[in-house]
Amino acid sequence: MRIAFKLAFNDIKRTFKTVKIYLIMIMTAFFMLEVCSVVNGIAEARGIGVTPFLYPLFVSNWSGSLYTILLIVVLMSDAPYECGAELYIGLRVKKELWYWGKIIYIIMIAFIYQVMMVVISVLGIITNLTFHWKWGGALEEYWRSVNIGITMDGAGSLGNLLDILPLKAVGLQFLMTVFISVFIGCIIFIVNTAFRNFSGTMIVGIFACLHLYFNDFQFFAVLNKLQGYVPISWINLQKDYGVFDYKMEIVILSVLIIGVCATGYCMTKKNILRIIDNR
Repeated sequence: MRIAFKLAFNDIKRTFKTVKIYLIMIMTAFFMLEVCSVVNGIAEARGIGVTPFLYPLFVSNWSGSLYTILLIVVLMSDAPYECGAELYIGLRVKKELWYWGKIIYIIMIAFIYQVMMVVISVLGIITNLTFHWKWGGALEEYWRSVNIGITMDGAGSLGNLLDILPLKAVGLQFLMTVFISVFIGCIIFIVNTAFRNFSGTMIVGIFACLHLYFNDFQFFAVLNKLQGYVPISWINLQKDYGVFDYKMEIVILSVLIIGVCATGYCMTKKNILRIIDNR
């Protein structure tokens, strides 16, 4: 597996030499800093600081979920991450190592992207930054302002996100988002590789948009009730339509990722050879 990790690190280096990763960083900063400006405005108006826990509030909000999921799809969109050296690599490594190197790359880039999001969320409120173990008045007021009346039954509940300790919420959000990113990336990689086109990117992108669209409108209430069973919806820690707890969701995502990777390898064996031979 040492070779697979080496291949993954090479793909990471190549990714940071492309324009795409920097465009994603700019777009992430644009969406995140828009929220930061609102929170900073609340803090300055009330003369209080902002705790460094904005990240889970951004991702668990509907618009934040939309931006995050779609940017994850864009990040993973060019699977199977081919380069001009595939023929050379194919002559020196087994196809199994090539495949698992790509899976490791997906895990690594998913982790790196979430680290970037956490860093941006802190930098955006740096001028009003304060440290406290609780959410703080600014973040609580922001969360109330964006969630009043947005529930399954229209009752106007905050859900239970603010009931979670802030540091725990950051850790849960980070872990959940990384798992969902890996799940999305693996599906895109496997479908794209199996069919030798970008159909996986299109399918996942369209599904993600439709899922978030159904979540936004109350007249899709029947479909909303099913959302707790859709892994993408687990990115929202608010749990307005939750079915499983966090531990069970992580276990299910782990099983799904392992199953998708194992099944995908069996599906893509021939196309792995084609990818290597065609380069």
